[in-house]
Amino acid sequence: MDAKTSRKRANRGFFALLIILIGFVAAESFHRYKFHHFVGYGVHMDVVLGDSDVGRRDMFYARVWNLSSHTLVVEGCRLPGGFSGSGTLYHWDIQRLNSQTSTWDSLKGADNWVPTPFGQELWEGCTPEVTHIHPLSTRRLGWVYKDWVTTGEPVRVAVHTSLHSPATQQQILYTDTFVVRHF
Repeated sequence: MDAKTSRKRANRGFFALLIILIGFVAAESFHRYKFHHFVGYGVHMDVVLGDSDVGRRDMFYARVWNLSSHTLVVEGCRLPGGFSGSGTLYHWDIQRLNSQTSTWDSLKGADNWVPTPFGQELWEGCTPEVTHIHPLSTRRLGWVYKDWVTTGEPVRVAVHTSLHSPATQQQILYTDTFVVRHF
């Protein structure tokens, strides 16, 4: 290989790395602009405003991003279909910080807060289903309907990765705190 060919390959490699770096910086900048934080390696949670089946811009979805090299495993319940719906429902909790006790309270009904994190009981008759969230993929795991929280206080969504393990013995995914807005 002569010097000219070698220099062309080096230039191509340099420009390929430069394009990858520009793409990475653009993606991080866009995420920072949209969600007000940067993304790191690993599992990442965001809150995305979306539409429910009955309205527009009335649902806040907790979306997990698996930005790691390992598959994230989340257990959920397979819904039977019909009136109760179809698909997989995951175990999540809407929480707010109790300023008097410095602990997290859980939402149990519209604006009804209980002084225990993860206070919501699991439903009976659940058919367990395992969801694999592969590297560089995303999935919606929980949500907050705008009328469930009307106080204007910051809340967060906590998503359990296991249906059967106690909260202290499983990975729990948390969103940043956010305020449920009424548009």
